[in-house]
Formats: sequence, C-alpha cells, structure tokens
Amino acid sequence: MNERIRQLAEQVGYKSTRWNTTEQFEQFLDEFARSIVGECADIAHYLAPTDESAEEIRNGIKQHFGVK
Repeated sequence: MNERIRQLAEQVGYKSTRWNTTEQFEQFLDEFARSIVGECADIAHYLAPTDESAEEIRNGIKQHFGVK
C-alpha cells in the first residue's frame, strides 16, 4: 500500500478501530474516501494555472464525489 494512502487510512482510524458492525465499517470507508478525495482536490487546486480555474477544479472534484 502506498505510504500516503496508509497515512490517510490511519488518520480516520484504520489501525485503532475495530469494526463490530457493518455501519461502523461503512463509516470508516466514507471518511477514508472523503480524505482521499479532499487531498486530490487540494493537489489539483495547487497545480491549476490560475486561482479561478483552481477553485473550479477543486469544487468539481469534490462535487463529483459528493464531498463538501
């Protein structure tokens, strides 16, 4: 597993959490996915050529995945 992916998983409880229910596991997956999408949006924002296009790209990625 990529080290950054591992770090994001650990930040949302991968190693410290034991899932006793499907709902708990689904909550972890939701938070993990949100952290990945958020980081991708931030990187896209950073790499965009202008501030205006950067914000459009960041918002577009988040909107596509349903992340606020």
